[in-house]
Amino acid sequence: MFFQPVLVNADNDSIHFEFTAYVDQEPCEIIVEDLYAATDEIDFGIVSIQDIIDQTQTRQFEIILQDCEGDFSTSSIQMTSGSTVDGSNDYVFNSDPDAYFGVAIMDEDEQEYFSIGDIVFDQIEDGDEHIILTAVLACYDRGQGCLKDEVGDFSANVTFSYLSD
Repeated sequence: MFFQPVLVNADNDSIHFEFTAYVDQEPCEIIVEDLYAATDEIDFGIVSIQDIIDQTQTRQFEIILQDCEGDFSTSSIQMTSGSTVDGSNDYVFNSDPDAYFGVAIMDEDEQEYFSIGDIVFDQIEDGDEHIILTAVLACYDRGQGCLKDEVGDFSANVTFSYLSD
């Protein structure tokens, strides 16, 4: 998943954020798309630093598996890599490791955060499945740790992989 430029406007404490998702393609077709538009790019629009601190800016996206092969009882989708913020324990993604905010990935119900190495879906029953995840703008500590004066563009990426024995 690639998180594209975020524009942070100091005058309005706002941020413009988009990301694109990329997923390993073998041994099946994997589609990642924004639930709000038929695209693999999510645009959060312009948001304030306070929105990031409060984690009010969320967007859901779907990972769709089509024509997958393998032993489904041992298959899973895992977050295998990404560019993370220092001090985030691999939970907040930003191409600048010194940043104070980025994007966190959560389950559909926004109850669980995922970090690199986590399995996000393992109840695959056939070759055509899907899971909905949530991208949320968050401070590096997933709390109040953002700097109020940090503004500007940023990008990040996350890779989801389909694993099967």
